[in-house]
Amino acid sequence: MDSAKTTKRAKLEQREKRIIVAARSVFLEHGFNKAKMSQIADIAELAEGTLYLYYKNKNAIVKAVVADHWREITDEAQKAFSDTDESFTQLQALADYHLTMMVKHWRVIELGYVLYYSHSDDAGENAGMDFKRTYAALFDRVIERGQDKGIFAKNVSLPFLRDLFYGTLEYAARTLILHNKPQDIKAIITQLMAVLRPHLSGKTNSQTDNDNAVLKRLERAVRKLERLR
Repeated sequence: MDSAKTTKRAKLEQREKRIIVAARSVFLEHGFNKAKMSQIADIAELAEGTLYLYYKNKNAIVKAVVADHWREITDEAQKAFSDTDESFTQLQALADYHLTMMVKHWRVIELGYVLYYSHSDDAGENAGMDFKRTYAALFDRVIERGQDKGIFAKNVSLPFLRDLFYGTLEYAARTLILHNKPQDIKAIITQLMAVLRPHLSGKTNSQTDNDNAVLKRLERAVRKLERLR
C-alpha cells in the first residue's frame, strides 16, 4: 500500500512538473496576458479540465512557475560559493551568480512582478516574496559566517546590506538588458564589491556614518556604470 501511495505521489509530482515546464514555455513565448490555459494544457499533454484540477487559474500557475525557478536557482547559488571559505570571495561569487542569473532569466523574474501586482486571490502582499525568502537568506548566511570569523564587522545593518546588495544587482541587470551589454557583468561586480568591502570591514566610526558613506560610494559606482552604456 505504501509503495502504491509513493508511486501515485511520484506520478502527481511528475505531472505537476510537466505543467510547470509547459506553463513556463507558454508564458515566455506569449506573455502572461496572452497566455491561455488551453495552450499550457496542450503542451503538458493534458485535458484542459485536468489542468484546472491542479491550478485554478493562470495566477496560480505563475506562482508555481516562479516558485520553481527560485527553488532551482537557490540550489545553484549555494554551489556558486561552496568551493571557498573566504567570506569576501563567497560574497563576490554570490553577486556574480545573482547578476548573471537575472540577466539570463529576466523574463521569468518579471513573471514574479506580474504576480506581485496582481489583484487575484493568488497574489497578495507576500505573494512575490515568499518563494524568494530562502534565496535571499543565502546573503545573510554569508554575512553571518563572515561575522563569526571576525572578517565582517558585527555592527553592520544586515537588512540595509541585503537591500543594497540585491537592489544594486537588480538595477544593474535592468541596465545590462536594456543596453544589451552582458559582458559588463564583471565590471559591475567589481564596483559593487568596492562599495561593500569597507562597509563590511567596519572602517567608519558609526553605523549612520557607515550607511551614509556606503550610499555615497554606491552613487559614484552607479555613475561609473552609467558610463559603461
